[in-house]
Amino acid sequence: MNTRLAAAVLAFGLAATPSLPAFAAVVTARDAQGVAHLNLDTQIVPQRGAGYYGGTLKLTISRDGIVNGIYRPEDGDGGFHTVVGGLNGDQIWLNISYLGGLHVSGVLSGSKIVGGTFIGTHFFDFNASPPKA
Repeated sequence: MNTRLAAAVLAFGLAATPSLPAFAAVVTARDAQGVAHLNLDTQIVPQRGAGYYGGTLKLTISRDGIVNGIYRPEDGDGGFHTVVGGLNGDQIWLNISYLGGLHVSGVLSGSKIVGGTFIGTHFFDFNASPPKA
């Protein structure tokens, strides 16, 4: 009976904490407190049609997976826009206060985000990667 209880407690503990090791593997650079700082160039590209919305994304990701930051469109439209979100393993979501509010769902791999968002009823690909040198 006690071994079953101990096994159940151990299994629950391992299942309840999967995001911390995954976070450590996903983000490539963290400071002494375990916080990641990412500066990314973004493209929001329609799946149908031409053109894109470009910009810069500056994110801070806490050890617990809480995401905060700033988005700035490359055309300077409206200045800076707040970003909030979360990271669980390699799955990331962002709410960006731009174009009436964007909800981005995607995957963070190293320092790149690949995902998607809707603007109105149209789906757009969302790509963010470190600036080219």
